[in-house]
Amino acid sequence: MKAKFFILLIFVFIISLFPNCAKTPEQKQLVKTGKKELKIKLEGVVRPSRKVKIIALSTGTVEKVFFANGDWINEGEIIYKLKNRELETQIQNLKNEIALIDEQLISNRNLYYSAKRVKSRLIEIAKTQLNRIAELYANNCATKREVELAEEKYFRLIDEQKAITDNYITRKNTLIQQKKQKLATLKTLELQLENSIIRSPISGYLSGLNVYAGQEVTKGSVVGYVLNLDKVIVKAGIASGLYRFIKKGQKVKIDFITTPPYKTEAKITRVIPVVDPKIGRMTIEIELDNYNYILQDGTKAIVTIIPSKKEQNILYKYFYEKGKSEIEIKTKIK
Repeated sequence: MKAKFFILLIFVFIISLFPNCAKTPEQKQLVKTGKKELKIKLEGVVRPSRKVKIIALSTGTVEKVFFANGDWINEGEIIYKLKNRELETQIQNLKNEIALIDEQLISNRNLYYSAKRVKSRLIEIAKTQLNRIAELYANNCATKREVELAEEKYFRLIDEQKAITDNYITRKNTLIQQKKQKLATLKTLELQLENSIIRSPISGYLSGLNVYAGQEVTKGSVVGYVLNLDKVIVKAGIASGLYRFIKKGQKVKIDFITTPPYKTEAKITRVIPVVDPKIGRMTIEIELDNYNYILQDGTKAIVTIIPSKKEQNILYKYFYEKGKSEIEIKTKIK
């Protein structure tokens, strides 16, 4: 009996050395500053206002890298390009072929209108001759055979004009179809060429860039990041039970773990009331101007929130005076 009592005393002593073991997540984020005065303290981390992955859009060998880690790069500027001489030659040849088709279309059109003008003039002459011979035939001054020959000539010229138009349309459609096919191929090749030239998705600083000339890169692989550190976002997790005491626009104090030490005051810019499964907490965000770039991606911070007196009383009563819940859950819900 004495041995069991002694073991119990040791157990109580150990628990007293580690008081946080019995605390709720909410109590771990509450700090007593007086008898019933409470502050909410959250662990935070600095993230760039924008951090965008640089993704290889095509598999190939890097020919040239134009920037290095830490360089500022504007949106759309080329970071690196793959070897693509053969592709560039194919594209140029296709462009030349398309230009030649355009010239053929113009030439075909000019020849058509020229031939049509000549044929139309001959048809007018033949029609005039036919009308004259028909008039002479009506006055018994021309034979029926002469009329038939004039009619044959007139209708033959009309058929020839129609053939010229049909041939022109057939040739035009053939050239247009050829051009469409070559344009489709050109578009595919230009997309391949564009994918072999990696441009910056945003303006910012290059970070974690790991490509070099001669390197083989694989489509879809992440080869670096572009960070915008002019503004940063402090992200901090909050226990669900404290959500009602934290609001957008609420003033906070932030102590950053930097050298030299840096602290500031700001307002909460966003509250996300959905628990992040990675940290088991809801999230708040505080956007800040990053003066002198002292705040970097991953810089740690302590965010302090001072609730109103009324809220402090509620917090104290709920988390320190309410006691244990009398509800007992026995079922195993899956």
